[in-house]
Formats: sequence, structure tokens, C-alpha cells
Amino acid sequence: MPMETRTALEKYERLRADLEEGLLTERGFHEKVRALLQDTPSTSQGSKSKDSHVIGVKNHDRLRIIRNLFEQGYTQKEMVKVIEVFGGGKISDRQLRRLLHKMKLFRRSNDRPKKEIFAAVESELKKWPPMKGVRAMYRRVRDFRGIRPCYRNDVHEVMRQLDARGLHRRQPGNRKILRCQYSTKGPNHTWHIDGNDKLRFYGIWIHLCIDGYSRRVIWLHAGTSNRNPRFIARYFLDAVETENGCPRLVRADRGCENSLVAIIQMSFRYRHHDSLAGVNSFRYGKSIHNQRAEYFNGYLKKSWISFWQKHFEVCNVDVIRVSLIN
Repeated sequence: MPMETRTALEKYERLRADLEEGLLTERGFHEKVRALLQDTPSTSQGSKSKDSHVIGVKNHDRLRIIRNLFEQGYTQKEMVKVIEVFGGGKISDRQLRRLLHKMKLFRRSNDRPKKEIFAAVESELKKWPPMKGVRAMYRRVRDFRGIRPCYRNDVHEVMRQLDARGLHRRQPGNRKILRCQYSTKGPNHTWHIDGNDKLRFYGIWIHLCIDGYSRRVIWLHAGTSNRNPRFIARYFLDAVETENGCPRLVRADRGCENSLVAIIQMSFRYRHHDSLAGVNSFRYGKSIHNQRAEYFNGYLKKSWISFWQKHFEVCNVDVIRVSLIN
């Protein structure tokens, strides 16, 4: 087998392993396989010299390849393409079905090892991820455990007995995001700061801070930038002076514009002795976890920013019309 063919086959096996582990969806798997097969030259269309390994492929070698692919769980379409590309010669779907019937290789059979299927599913459920369902378990039992014949209905019946709650949770409409309960100890305990770039195309950069307990807006400024750390630090110092103190915790996104605020907040809380003293008084995190600020940004978008967006768009259209007339 040529080196490039062996490499392509190894890549295909890795893709199948990723599919079994849940790292790839079925659609992504088929797209990657299609791209791999297009990049790999077909041996049936190669050179017709005496050194070509396609010429002289014996019938029992082809049958051995078909049996091996069948036992690994390949579909018939995959088997046809793999046989053609990886050295088994060209074969049609009808010919493949005839050979499978001749070798008595059937996907469906009434004589199924249901006890072995039950034991395999029960063993896999002990370390089974909560978001994987029947299809992933079916591939696991059939391909990884090697239990054949095995139907998806058999696996589904076993999982209905052993994991009924999991099946109900994974049904369409039941896969809801688990909402966390927001809690803070009191006013001015936690401040959430964030920027808003919805009007940046018109030279207006918005920055805000909101109290996590009372949802009172500490500041809401529109300026020429919300990425400059000096601007954000100035907003913070003015708010501390107005409120006669700093909060115990400041929550912000991980951005360079919050670097000076982090230093100032930590210096303010440096000599305190509670759990949020010093470096613990400023917390970075994802935007989706900055709940209070993100919610207020959404409220701004609906109530105030959308109005000015439409207004500026009308102004741009009028400016373009005047420029075209002149």
C-alpha cells in the first residue's frame, strides 16, 4: 500500500475515533471524510503499468477487505469509496450488496445477543457523558464493543430501562440551559463594568457600571473611546469619589481597557482582611457571566441605542444624497 494511501487511511480512522468520542458531529465527520477522499488519488484511476497494485488484486483479498470494513461498522457507501481509493479496485453498490449476501454478512438479524447488549449498555452508562444519547451509545456498543448484530432499537429499549431520565432530558425542547441564581450581599458590594460598541461606527463609544444588588447605574458615559484604560480609570475614580468609597468586588471582562481599574481597585482593598481583599477584589471573566452589565446593555439596545442607530442611518442617507446632487 502506498504511503499516501496509508496516511489517508490513518486519518480516516482518527476521524471515526473522534466521532465515537463525541468530538465530531455526524455532519462534520462526513464533510471531513469527503474532503479527505477528494484529496486522496484514486488507485483505480492510477497508472496501468505492471507495477500498479490494483492489477492483480485477487478476489479473496477483496473479500477480506470487505469483511474487515463491515466488521468495523462502515456503511455501504463508505465501503465502496474506501475500497476504490485504498486499493481494492472499483466496485458498484449492487456488486457490493451481492458480495455481502454471498459472505452472509447482514446488518439485520432476528438472532441478536440481547443479554450482551444489555450488559454493554449498563457498563457504558457508568461513565457516560450526560449529553450523549442513543445514537452515540449504539455506535459505542456496535463498533467499539464489537457486538453484532445490534440495532439502535435494542439500545434504545435498554436505555429506556436504565436511563429514562436522561432520555427525557435530551428530548427536543427539554435541553434547556441551566440558569444560575445571581446573589450578592448588598448595595455597593459588587460593581459590574462593561463597554458597548453599538454606536462605534458613528464615533460614540459607551461605557457603563451598574451595582449588582440594586441594579443602580453607577456611571453611563458616551465618549470617543471605551478601550483606553485611562478613560475607564477616570470613570472609576470619579464614581469612588461620588459614592464615598469603593466596592468590595469589581467584575469586568478580560480586556486591556480594565487593567488600570484592576490596579486601582486592588490598591484600595490592599489593607483589608476579608476574603475579597487585595487581588481578590477584582475579578475577570467571560461576558456571558457578567450578568448585570450584559442585561443592561440589552436594555439600552432596545430602548435608546436603536433610536440613535436609525437616526444616524437617516442622516447618512441624507448626506449621501446631498453629495450626489452637488
